[in-house]
Amino acid sequence: MDRTGFLDTGESLVPADTGRNEGHLVVAHMRDGRVVKGVLLWHGEPGRATGPSHLPDFIHLQHEEGPNCTVRVEDTKAVFFVRTHQGDHKYQAVRFSSDEITSDVWVQVRLVDGEVLEGSAVNSLDLIVGPGFWLWPSDKLCNNSSVYVPKISVLEFKVLALARVS
Repeated sequence: MDRTGFLDTGESLVPADTGRNEGHLVVAHMRDGRVVKGVLLWHGEPGRATGPSHLPDFIHLQHEEGPNCTVRVEDTKAVFFVRTHQGDHKYQAVRFSSDEITSDVWVQVRLVDGEVLEGSAVNSLDLIVGPGFWLWPSDKLCNNSSVYVPKISVLEFKVLALARVS
């Protein structure tokens, strides 16, 4: 098993049988405008100390309806880890930074289709040199709990605030 939590079988990546895999509801927004919803079997909290810092090149989604599929992460605008697949299209996201002391940076990201995301990202070298990054929305009531953003989908990246070091 590699650090992504997937086994390389030579043909495709399959979830590793670690006994710790959890189903995460995800919505993959493809760069061509398609939306793919499913369950990603994966262990740990996305992007935090207990989980890998990046998604693998390919993710396998189990569908409640229809066939399962494999998604190439580089072909996505972003992979949203969500609370429900339905969401609320009328919901207006609240965008602001909290006063808590953290090792994160508060950022605003404009994606290839013009969508703007705002939230926190871990302030580390990996944010600069990695193929993508994790974003935790500022609005804790929105449907997205976390988002993996491949850098190829980013048109603009702004650091809105730096975290205070204690």
